[in-house]
Amino acid sequence: MTSRLSDLIEAPAADPATTEILDAALAIFTTLGIRKTNIEDIARQAGVDRVTVYRRLGTKNDIVNAVLAREAQRVFERAAASAGKSGDVDERVALIFTGLVGDLRGNALFNKLMSIEPDTTFPKVSRGAGDLLRLAVDFATTILLPDVESDDPDALTARIEIVARLVHSLFLTPDAAVELKTRQQLLRFARKYVVPIVTG
Repeated sequence: MTSRLSDLIEAPAADPATTEILDAALAIFTTLGIRKTNIEDIARQAGVDRVTVYRRLGTKNDIVNAVLAREAQRVFERAAASAGKSGDVDERVALIFTGLVGDLRGNALFNKLMSIEPDTTFPKVSRGAGDLLRLAVDFATTILLPDVESDDPDALTARIEIVARLVHSLFLTPDAAVELKTRQQLLRFARKYVVPIVTG
């Protein structure tokens, strides 16, 4: 069973049965948390046997990673959709940044897990979030590469990773010296500081 999150999040699009299992796992994780959930619970919720769960997604840890990756993918897609109406690349960057931070902060699964199981969840979304950050960088690069003028794609990827790490930091630590609680505050910050990083 592969552990690459990029492979795991592609599975639902090609396999409705996997989608049902991930939906079941998401529902239970959001209600009970990860620690109290076992494979039997997920199988029962999905209406399949435990062997099917193992065959489709692997161990409980694999399922957790897949659910987190799919939630992150959905956050990325919503951010892209919210910025898609703007023809100005600077504004698209600002809107994507603002959408990502706001959506992550309001995500029911992430907030529930951080609330009831911080010792389990925090390592996965902090030091263990490398694959999720790579997904974010790949997503943003794919979305913005055609619009951002750059003769050095590697440099653009590096600049996007800086912003991805900033989004990650604002999700994990929302309060600091600069107040960035509201959408308007995030937009102003993005237009002034984030856009120049991405557009160079």
